[in-house]
Amino acid sequence: MRETTYKLAEVFGISFNPEALRWGYRFSPWKEEGGTFYKAFSLETGSLFLAFFEKIDGGWYLRIKGAETDEERALRLIEKTLGHREDLVPLLSLSKSDPMLARALRELPGYRLKSTPSPHEALFSAIISQNVSRDVFFKMLAEFKELLGVRVEADGYVDFVFPSLEELRDFDPFDFKDRRLIHRTSIIRDIAREVDGDFFVELGRDPLSGIDALVKFRGVGEYTARATLLYGYRAYEIPVVDRYIQKMIAYLYADPGLREPNGLIAFALDRWGEYAGYAVDLLIAWSQKNER
Repeated sequence: MRETTYKLAEVFGISFNPEALRWGYRFSPWKEEGGTFYKAFSLETGSLFLAFFEKIDGGWYLRIKGAETDEERALRLIEKTLGHREDLVPLLSLSKSDPMLARALRELPGYRLKSTPSPHEALFSAIISQNVSRDVFFKMLAEFKELLGVRVEADGYVDFVFPSLEELRDFDPFDFKDRRLIHRTSIIRDIAREVDGDFFVELGRDPLSGIDALVKFRGVGEYTARATLLYGYRAYEIPVVDRYIQKMIAYLYADPGLREPNGLIAFALDRWGEYAGYAVDLLIAWSQKNER
């Protein structure tokens, strides 16, 4: 297997801190073992590889290991899921008039919103996450990927690539040990059979209209639709809303009215505009770190 190592600051900027991968909504989470973060990826060519963030002599490094991996494409894919440095500039500007946002950026240096490698992964991961805690979601997602995804192993580390749209059209939901996955994965299978890759391409052309398109599917509500667009397409203007987020924002900004979904959406758009979704994600990460 080929292996390439890069100084992290040279490829993703000195501001990025991999420890921030622990926080925020993680529909495509990195695993962590002994301070090393790692994740399996698949390129469009079908090439598989593991990416590692490792701290060596006080500095962070990115290591990519896989067979016949196009390193340039691999770097682009990893950066796509982590976001660009330029995305943080508007948040820094907004934070000048928002003390909460400023504190969050200060206490989570290098934080970035994490997107999924593909849009269908965001949609189907959001369906799995419905009405369960974060820890339960991670366990369910792990079982889902281990049963239907592709195993990638290097240096004793193992992770699974999320299954393709095609692979999700033909499986038995009753194969899962966690019975909560039966209903969720039957919805996933039905949607996978109903759409093709062009559906997700069209969805990305106009994310704001995508909410209406997504909620037409059985089992997809506004939370899932918003999460798909924010974390699958980086539609930063679309904030995700659920009970936890409503409670958290209402607490941070001392406004009980924000416990209502419509009130929170209006507040977020008025306060943070086209970066409302990114701002809410940052505040979620900050609250998680401080166990609010």
